[in-house]
Amino acid sequence: MSQKRFNSDLLDFLNNSPTAFHAVASLSQMLEAAGFTRLHEGE
Repeated sequence: MSQKRFNSDLLDFLNNSPTAFHAVASLSQMLEAAGFTRLHEGE
């Protein structure tokens, strides 16, 4: 990944994450799209 692409993706993420709640929701979606499985606190 080029530095320009990385910076662009980072800025998109920051612009779409005005609060910590939004950042966590966005990261959760990214991880699930990459094949990760969500573990709930009780597991």
